Amino acid sequence: MQDPIVSVVMSVYKDRGQLHKTIESVLLQSFSDFEFLIIDDSPDDYHDINFEVLLKEDFRIRIIRNPKNIGLTKSLHKGVKEAKGKYIARIDEGDIWDSEKLEKQVEFLEENSEYVIVGTQYSTYSNKGGVHNATRLPEQSVDIRNWLKKGLTPFTHPAILFKNIGVNYNPDATTSQDFELYLRLYFRGKFNNIKDRLVSIQIEDDSISSGKEEIQFYNHLIMHRQFLKVLKSKKNKEEFVSAGVDFRGALPFEESRKKYMRFVLKFVRILGWKTGMGKIVKNILIPDVLLYNLKRRILL
Repeated sequence: MQDPIVSVVMSVYKDRGQLHKTIESVLLQSFSDFEFLIIDDSPDDYHDINFEVLLKEDFRIRIIRNPKNIGLTKSLHKGVKEAKGKYIARIDEGDIWDSEKLEKQVEFLEENSEYVIVGTQYSTYSNKGGVHNATRLPEQSVDIRNWLKKGLTPFTHPAILFKNIGVNYNPDATTSQDFELYLRLYFRGKFNNIKDRLVSIQIEDDSISSGKEEIQFYNHLIMHRQFLKVLKSKKNKEEFVSAGVDFRGALPFEESRKKYMRFVLKFVRILGWKTGMGKIVKNILIPDVLLYNLKRRILL
């Protein structure tokens, strides 16, 4: 049997109410030559997802069950490792694809061999109602690459389609695993974002990343610092691309810095300060945040 053109990778932890819509938006794509890898990373005592029904609905679905819960990044790493497609797409529960999303992206990559990844613009929605256009992402390769140099994320994760060229998710990147992947693909070719809004993303306060702001910040900081170092020195580029960011001892007193940031964020939440005031307090009380923001403003 011939390998599919695209491998769609999704890790499922729990069905939060939108799983059926997400899966349906994949199966109803106008581009049909794909396999759909669903990694079941559910807790041992959670059995509400009927994967047997899904397997009967469509032969393109492959279920990969983790013996125990291993987390999102390791599940994605596992999925990409199993992928047979020429290209890899990502989606999570709550993400909804336009029916022409894969078709337009595959067409772009097939016609532009120097590109390694293509995303799309996106919108957001919530269960409370209403669809909103999100911040517009850069479209041209030079602008996308400049965003990465500044430490900004130029793609939305469920919109990407990238070449299956041996660059996998870094299992040690417990958060911002998509940003880390883009930094490594930077050295493999050009980037693009299609101008159309082809993905709708569910926004929830209790998302997986919620409550892990200090971990996400320091992971992002370490990733960006190592990327800039490789970019500047032009040494160890191949090692960086293949192995990814090395988090071991990357930041002196890292755990203490995380603990302090966690304390400040708890203080901000207790006072009930919204985004604006919270950002001001973080910049004043957390030196790492202040210095990083100043550095990015200089780069900007």
